[in-house]
Amino acid sequence: MNRHQIMDFGRTSDGRQAHLFSFLDEKGSGFCVTDYGAALTTLLVPDRRGIPTDVLLGFDTVSGYEAHDGFAGAVCGRFANRIKGGRFTLNGHVFQLSQNEGQNHLHGGTHGFDKKLWNVSTLADGYRLLLLSPAGDEGYPGELKAVVSYRWLEGGKLEIRYCVESDRDTICNLTNHAYFNLNGPAGQALDQWLTVNADSYTPTDSEGIPTGEIRSVSGILDLRAPKLMRDVLLSPDPQLADRGGLDHNFVLKKEKSDGLFRAATLQGVLSGICLHVDTDAPGLQVYGGNFIRSWVGKEQVTYGKHAGIALETQLFPDAPNQAAFPSARLPAGEERETRTVFTFETSDA
Repeated sequence: MNRHQIMDFGRTSDGRQAHLFSFLDEKGSGFCVTDYGAALTTLLVPDRRGIPTDVLLGFDTVSGYEAHDGFAGAVCGRFANRIKGGRFTLNGHVFQLSQNEGQNHLHGGTHGFDKKLWNVSTLADGYRLLLLSPAGDEGYPGELKAVVSYRWLEGGKLEIRYCVESDRDTICNLTNHAYFNLNGPAGQALDQWLTVNADSYTPTDSEGIPTGEIRSVSGILDLRAPKLMRDVLLSPDPQLADRGGLDHNFVLKKEKSDGLFRAATLQGVLSGICLHVDTDAPGLQVYGGNFIRSWVGKEQVTYGKHAGIALETQLFPDAPNQAAFPSARLPAGEERETRTVFTFETSDA
């Protein structure tokens, strides 16, 4: 029988009460999410021996999420990834956003969606989280309604639906920033195989801002066949040097504009757990946890550099300033929905 449970998750530094919401199926698989940042905190799936394994990096209380700026498990918005100079033009008007990564805007700004308390309601197979972002929030135009639904589906699948609507023309690009270590808390995240179904990517400058070029993948960034993360993330290849490892947006090889597409597959060498990422988004930002430093996570496990891999389905970085990229524009009154499904399997190989 499926089981929902709601627990206290501690208080934020300004006294707001946070909660943890868990959903487990009859096999003991499922997930936990907190209303702070709509963050996934736990994903329990069986390894090749049938033992439930938590495959996400995270923290035991809300204070851990508040203290670290790595967006662990959180929904990033209003605009996930980077916007150059924190500035964009819409309908002839220049908007200046908060600049929280040097001169640039990252993952929604100083007080983005990852730091908000969301309203949570229960679904039969998961939870629905709602956030109203007022006009001017972090500099964005329009009041935005964001709804994120997490549902645990048959066959070991976690579905994430993002639905947004604004009362004024604006831009929007949501993603989830979960860090995966399919080998579990005691395993090495470097011992994971990654495949990305992309023939090209968007090169960036040293600050992670796209140059505007769409370039064919080659060498270390050609992930169309599985590569071991140890070989990729520790590589001295100059394509990775500026970002300290993988932090690249891949242009997905979608054959049609709608419907789900197999974007990536990640497999734990030790656990046998295999994750398939299907999405209707045009891009996948692969981030190797390059800037994780001595985070004390769940059950006092210390996370270091490359402790987890983020697979962020989204629009392209700096899309509002790049006419050749898929548009981030959200017209007033238009409801837009995107979907990502994480499917978990096991392999004996």
